[in-house]
Amino acid sequence: ATNTPTPGGINTGSGTGGPTLVPSDLVINEVMADAWPSFDGDMWPGGEWVEVKNTGNSDMDLTGWSIEDQAGKILPFNESHLVDATSAGYLIAPGTTRIIAVNGNGASMLNNGVEMLNLKWPNGSISQQVYWTNNQPGFSLVDDPNSGYMTYASYPTPGAPNPLPITQIATTTSPVSMTELLSNSSNDGMPFPDGEWIELFNDGTSDIDLTGWSIIDGMGNITMIDPSTLTANETQAGTTIEADSRRIVEFTTGTELWNFYNHLMLVDDVGNIVDAAWYTTDYGTNVSLIPAEDPTDPWTPAPWMTPGQPEPGAIDNTGEVMFSEIMPDAVGSDSQQWPLGEWLEIKNHGDQAIDVGGWKLQAASRTLTLHQYNMPLQSTSMIAAGGVALIALNGTSSFYLKHTTPDSIGLVDATGAVIDTISWSSTVEGESLVAPNSTHAGAGPDGTGAGGGT
Repeated sequence: ATNTPTPGGINTGSGTGGPTLVPSDLVINEVMADAWPSFDGDMWPGGEWVEVKNTGNSDMDLTGWSIEDQAGKILPFNESHLVDATSAGYLIAPGTTRIIAVNGNGASMLNNGVEMLNLKWPNGSISQQVYWTNNQPGFSLVDDPNSGYMTYASYPTPGAPNPLPITQIATTTSPVSMTELLSNSSNDGMPFPDGEWIELFNDGTSDIDLTGWSIIDGMGNITMIDPSTLTANETQAGTTIEADSRRIVEFTTGTELWNFYNHLMLVDDVGNIVDAAWYTTDYGTNVSLIPAEDPTDPWTPAPWMTPGQPEPGAIDNTGEVMFSEIMPDAVGSDSQQWPLGEWLEIKNHGDQAIDVGGWKLQAASRTLTLHQYNMPLQSTSMIAAGGVALIALNGTSSFYLKHTTPDSIGLVDATGAVIDTISWSSTVEGESLVAPNSTHAGAGPDGTGAGGGT
């Protein structure tokens, strides 16, 4: 409410609650604030733009409407900015959208970081406010009803209905899915295995021809799956993916996989989205990504790359040994000898003693073979039932735990089977890490909880 009514004039509001809003059937539906590959200040169809939608039941006249940004810059709905105003006029039909292009002639308007837009009636009253706090190049923004802020669309759709969120967009089931990808390679644009790639897996009982299939990224780029993008192997050529087999899609021309943030959608030959992947972090060069345990979470780093092979952790365990605690960021130098420096421990959850001699710690580009000499709290490599073994890295250059960037490691038994994998994204110097909700106290540096090897 306001104690200063302004009939026929601009509603400015009062107090600390912000301006008084006069809602309308016209709403901001989608925003491109950080254009790519064009520049922000380019002319339509490049550059920045705002899409508005008529949510009502009758035509609306856009004459005199405008958008104002947080800095007070005005984007009027006129022939310089309302796309196709000359040919289509100023009416917007029910349920349809129109594009308001910034057309900056080299100057941008919309902030890539924190921004607020006011949608204004012809009399200057504010009908809607939208907000965002960050951007990714080429990604458009749509309303997120759960947060009140705009969020990334699965891919830009100017002039078309907004797509479902990336976590809900795969609405058709298929035996073919994306199972691993490399978005940050040492040689982007080069053929597999040196460049970027996505692994497809057919877990069905029949061979499938991928002719007409494609991959769409979060910027709307389309990569067709054909003989030029599918790598051939000894048993599979052309565009067929055999039952219970994998194929690799490589990215050598045109589309590249963004290192830090991306959406990826697998589309079948009739246009159905059958699978989706997304990631939000650059885990470093030549670190592949695999689906998270929760399918609604971003993809996570794999302990090591396995293109064309089962992913780490995708095969059955051969024992009941698991990581229980790690120290990736020791006080002082991480490469100090025990009892300083980095260490980790593994626990035998089984009911029989297990010999882990010859097992390996494995991660991208590094490995360490386990034996009693790197288990300072016991004299053999046996772990008693219910016991833990502490493994000291002792500054070895062959294996280390990252703490300035996210990391992921795996435990592999003597047959090469993956027993357990863990990952983490942040550390604090001198603090160990355990699994979420774990009550594990651990062996710890004093060794009081160590399993007595026999």
